[in-house]
Amino acid sequence: MRGRSAPQTPEQIAQFGHIAAALRAVATKHGWSTPDVAQRLGFDRSYAPVWVWMAGKGAPGPKAREKISKVLGIPADDLKKRELEFATVKQPTSRAVAVIDAPRPVARVPGGDVLSFTVDRTGMARIKVDATLPLDKATPLFRMLLDAGLVFGETIDE
Repeated sequence: MRGRSAPQTPEQIAQFGHIAAALRAVATKHGWSTPDVAQRLGFDRSYAPVWVWMAGKGAPGPKAREKISKVLGIPADDLKKRELEFATVKQPTSRAVAVIDAPRPVARVPGGDVLSFTVDRTGMARIKVDATLPLDKATPLFRMLLDAGLVFGETIDE
């Protein structure tokens, strides 16, 4: 009997999540399973790398990116691993007035002014979004944040 694999780490999400999302979107659109995707790409249905890509735990190499792009229509550049930046974060000591420089890796996905996603070593992620969206695009995002208990506030009547 097969066991479930470990969930993605925050770093894997930051590096490979976009690849898994693109592959899953195509698979969902066509009603394909992971073995179906592998077969469509010309691999054996149990070809392990396809399972890794679909799980968001790895990125295809250059030849596989070209094949996926040609067969599934996903741009090859969208299938590349995101490089993460690591920063030093100042951590307060037990005294409120003292601050020391303690290196603690923080994964960052470049996103410019619209989106930033950072993950610290403890697995905590900070997501900042600053975007103006049409109401039909913003509403599902806002509902998702409300459902996750991340947005609290009162209605403003004008």
